[in-house]
Amino acid sequence: MLGIEKDYIKGNSTASLFVRALLVICGYLGVVLHANHVPRKSTKGADLADQLTRESSWAGAVEELGKDKFVEVKSEALSAWIRDPKEDWGLVKKLLEEVENDFIV
Repeated sequence: MLGIEKDYIKGNSTASLFVRALLVICGYLGVVLHANHVPRKSTKGADLADQLTRESSWAGAVEELGKDKFVEVKSEALSAWIRDPKEDWGLVKKLLEEVENDFIV
């Protein structure tokens, strides 16, 4: 939640990059991202979000997310980045290009 409000996660450039990419894409699409605060680790989603914001638990969280039958990542750029997260600020551009290709008719 704080990452959404501040546009970064202190001490975690990987999660910060993901948050900024999400906010840029929302802005491009003209949508509003609503985030709700819940107590830390109070739900499965809250626990997963907590793990994704920590570099030490990122890999395990991504593996768990990949097992979720309700989650399907259709973006090639995002899938590649999730498998090998690194500080790639070009990710935002790659994701925007995919969004443009999917939504421009």
